[in-house]
Amino acid sequence: QFEAAELLFARDQPQLKNESLPFGVLILPVPSDSEKQSLGIMVQVPKAALASAGPLEVYGYAISTSGQVEDHFAHFLRLDADAAIASSSSDWLGLSFAGRFEVPPGPYTLKFLAQRPQTGESGMRFFEVSVPKREASRGFLLPPLFLDTPHGWSTVALKSGDLSGMPIEMQLGGVPFTPRTEINVRPGRRERVVLIAYDPETAKDPAVDVDIRSTLSDDSGKQFSPGSIIVENVVRSDDGRRSYVLGFTPQDIPPGEYTLRMHIGEKTSILQSYCRLTVLPRESADNH
Repeated sequence: QFEAAELLFARDQPQLKNESLPFGVLILPVPSDSEKQSLGIMVQVPKAALASAGPLEVYGYAISTSGQVEDHFAHFLRLDADAAIASSSSDWLGLSFAGRFEVPPGPYTLKFLAQRPQTGESGMRFFEVSVPKREASRGFLLPPLFLDTPHGWSTVALKSGDLSGMPIEMQLGGVPFTPRTEINVRPGRRERVVLIAYDPETAKDPAVDVDIRSTLSDDSGKQFSPGSIIVENVVRSDDGRRSYVLGFTPQDIPPGEYTLRMHIGEKTSILQSYCRLTVLPRESADNH
C-alpha cells in the first residue's frame, strides 16, 4: 500500500511515463447538508486490462492545497482464471468500481492509480476540483450521464463494507444503470443520456413546465448544434430527485474534444451542468 501511494505523489516516476493500464474516472459532485460534501467516484478498468489472472490494485486520494489527505481508498482484488476467460466475452466491458470521497468544501487534487503488480502494468489520473459549500435552498444538476450497455460492467464497491457505493443511487425506476467514464460519440449514433436534478422549489410539482437546452463547444469556444435531443421519460422520486432520460443523436460534427453543457429550467429555477466528450468520425456502412 505504501509503495503504491508513493507513486501517486511522484509524477515523474520513469515506469509511469508510458502508461500500460488505461482506466477511466467519473467524478460526480453530490451536495449534502452535512459539513462534508460527497464526491461520487467511479473507476472503470476495461476488460483488455483484465485478460490475465492475478491481483489488481486501485487507489484514490483527495488531497487539499495544504497537502493533507482528506479521504482515500485502497482496493485490492484478485482475478482468477475464470474471470480472465470471461474477459473475452464480447458483451462484458470490464470492472466498474463505485465509491465516494467525503471532504470539506474547498479545492482539491484527486489522484488515482491502478496497477497490476504481477505484470508491472500501471496507470494514473489527476484532477483539479473545487468543492463548493452546499446551499440548502438551491438545487443541483449532476453532469450528463451517458448510459452504457446494460449489465456490461461488473460493479465493485471501492471501500470495504461500503454497500451503498455512490452517494446517489444509479437507477431508474428501481433498475440499476452504469454511466460511462469515457464518453465517445459518433454522428448519427443514438445515445441514451440521464440528467439527475434536485430542486426543493419544484420537487413536488409534477406539472411544472420544463425547458431543457444544450450547447456543444470546442476548446476554442466555437459552438456547434449538438444534434437531436428528445425526452424519453421522466422518473420522479419521493426525495425530490428527478431523472430525465434523453435520447441524443449527434449530428455531423468535426471529430475532436468538446464540452456538452445542459440547461434545465423549471419555474424560476435554472440548473446547469456539463461534461467532456469526444466526437469520433461517423461510422461507414462497412463498420455497422
